[in-house]
Formats: sequence, structure tokens, C-alpha cells
Amino acid sequence: MKRKALFLISILILSLLPAISPKFVNAVPYVSIQDIQYTTSSSGDSPYKGQTVITTGVVTAITSDGFFIQNGTGPWSGIYVYTKSAPILSG
Repeated sequence: MKRKALFLISILILSLLPAISPKFVNAVPYVSIQDIQYTTSSSGDSPYKGQTVITTGVVTAITSDGFFIQNGTGPWSGIYVYTKSAPILSG
């Protein structure tokens, strides 16, 4: 009985600790697709060119080497993600 009580107390204490969040190597915090796409640079390059970013959106099309995601209907709300090969789908 003592073991069970000690186990339950340990679980309770561990549940009070803050969750460890995953860390992304060389990634900036969440960036909207609009922020990735919009630029004032005369070259047309994204301000995030060459960087790893995290974004979200709805997959709207899949190609043999990437996919399109979109998170709105306005300007700069969609982006093509090049993956070099056919994306793996999961549901």
C-alpha cells in the first residue's frame, strides 16, 4: 500500500511541473504566411529567405515535389512548400 501511495504522490508532484516544450533548432517563433510572403525588398525576396520558420495553414494542393498551404483569402495568404519529393500524407 505504501508503494502505491508513494507512486501516486510522485505522479501528483510531476503533474505540477511545467511541461517541457519542444525546441526547434534555428527556428523563429510562429510566422504567418502573410509575413513570409510580404516584402518591401526590390529583389522580391522574403525577409525570411534562408531561415527556418514555423507556420500553419490548410493544404490546398499537392504536387510531385511539394504542396501549397493557405491561411486566408487575401494577398500573400498562400505559399508553396518545396519538399524535393512527393509529400507523405497522414490523416
